[in-house]
Amino acid sequence: MVTIPASPEINSSSSMIVVDCPTCGSDQFEDIDYIKEKSSESHLHVCKPCGMIFYNPQPNMADLVNYYKNEYRSYPNANHVITANRKLEYHKNFLEPRLPKDKKLRTMDIGCATGYLANYMKSLGHDAYGIEHTKGFVEFARKEYGLKVYQELDDAVADGGKFDFISLYHVLEHMQNPVDELTKISNSMNEDGTLYIGVPYFEMFTDSANGFGIQVVDQILPPQHLNYFSKGSLKNLLAKAGFRIVDRNWWYYGYMVLCKKVDREQYKWFQAEDSEKVKDEFLK
Repeated sequence: MVTIPASPEINSSSSMIVVDCPTCGSDQFEDIDYIKEKSSESHLHVCKPCGMIFYNPQPNMADLVNYYKNEYRSYPNANHVITANRKLEYHKNFLEPRLPKDKKLRTMDIGCATGYLANYMKSLGHDAYGIEHTKGFVEFARKEYGLKVYQELDDAVADGGKFDFISLYHVLEHMQNPVDELTKISNSMNEDGTLYIGVPYFEMFTDSANGFGIQVVDQILPPQHLNYFSKGSLKNLLAKAGFRIVDRNWWYYGYMVLCKKVDREQYKWFQAEDSEKVKDEFLK
């Protein structure tokens, strides 16, 4: 088993906040401290009622915003471009059979990075846009692909209306208030719109056989990753925000789901999960 080092500091003045479960709001969670050094400030927890997995305490929101704008990463390098091209093949294989062939979509990729996924949607004839906060990646997406990249989803909706397709690829694990963010996304989508989400699974970082191993272990700690998911806890999170999973796929880079909007008042979102079972799935 990998011993995960203490989480990196955002900056010397950063302060940490204690949070309740990001999905159900419960304060009943278990510290999975045997997968992390006990001296670390932030520990991984599993929510006993709903199975959500998250770090506690977490950086405050102001520090997170500053981190992603100024410290997360600078400008795309060759490795970013090569990795994006490889990931794009997986996206194509999953999405192409499921995207409408006779309808032009208004699409948004939140956390678009280099813009490769938004550019793919653009190549299919759709109106494609991106949201990205890291300055160097915004510049790359605009210059390389000619994409319109926003800072905020509200601004994009105000410019051209709601979206038919919104994607969040490896973004949800970075969000401190995922229910609020997903609800905002739901409100920015047309009623028959589709949400495409990808989240990582823990083993991809700890299994040295897959090429990642300990060399990137800092990337799964706060301030970068705040949440992790079992299949059940992701379903609970999405359902509470008004989404139902309609299709899914496992691949090298994680767990991918396609979702449709539902009426949260009528849809029974919460399904209790045994935290011991979640731990077994998460740590197997």
